[in-house]
Amino acid sequence: MNCLQVMSVLKASIQSGITDVTLTWSLPTGCTAINVPENVPAIFDGEMFILYCIISGNVEESLFGKSSVVLTGHAGDKTLDYKMNFVLGSKKQTDADNLYPIHRLAAKASLTEMEISNVKESLMVSLSSTTNITCKYTAFVGVDKHSKEIVAKGFSVKKQTEKGDYRAYLAKKLVMRKKPTERPSGVEERTQTSTSVMMQLIEIQAFDGSWQLTDNFSKILGNTMEQLRRESPVADIDIWATALAVAFLRKNFLEQREEWEMVEEKALKWLSIKTNDDKDVLQEASKILSSSINDFC
Repeated sequence: MNCLQVMSVLKASIQSGITDVTLTWSLPTGCTAINVPENVPAIFDGEMFILYCIISGNVEESLFGKSSVVLTGHAGDKTLDYKMNFVLGSKKQTDADNLYPIHRLAAKASLTEMEISNVKESLMVSLSSTTNITCKYTAFVGVDKHSKEIVAKGFSVKKQTEKGDYRAYLAKKLVMRKKPTERPSGVEERTQTSTSVMMQLIEIQAFDGSWQLTDNFSKILGNTMEQLRRESPVADIDIWATALAVAFLRKNFLEQREEWEMVEEKALKWLSIKTNDDKDVLQEASKILSSSINDFC
């Protein structure tokens, strides 16, 4: 799991999210509805989750008309619900009726849920074959044409050298793989220095989200404490230091934003409590950094 995945999981863990999501259908008599997937996971802020429903049944045309579906869920102690009305039984035929793209998407979602739940192989094969969506039991596999055995780890293509010595060729390839990738002089060192500077700044952030204007803080930003203090547009130096830290991260580590986004949110929340307009002090901090402090990326 890389750093971005860790941050994504961490963000989800501190949100309440919407749980116990259910769909309640109001359909004409004789219709049945099957939700796909049947078990809906918790949905967090910023996420999108698609639910499908398979509606079936022999219903007289006279009974077609207005129907509805109610989506219900819980956000902490609160109950949320959303109702959508629709007309069931339209006579107008579209490309979707002939190509069944929505049906295949629903089948793919259902097969994924069935695989996680360890549903019987026969049921998965039946759905997969009917909808033409592959699953682990119907996907193509490599078979050795000599032994007739399944190739579990892919294919191996042998390339002969001019002398026909494949072992020498393979040994040469292994040596080439072990050879480290050459980089322009100084690139790796600058990358490590840049990341180190970012981590040093993050580590000295206070628990409440602020930064203090200290000698260490000034060195990380590549300036002196006296000069940064003189440039402050506000009386509270901690406000100025926090604004400088946020501006510094935005200016020098934009590509690594996922790694310090929560650090920034905490700082901005602290600034909004301490100042009437945190945007002004952030703009001033950005100007100072642009004019007097070197880039670290």
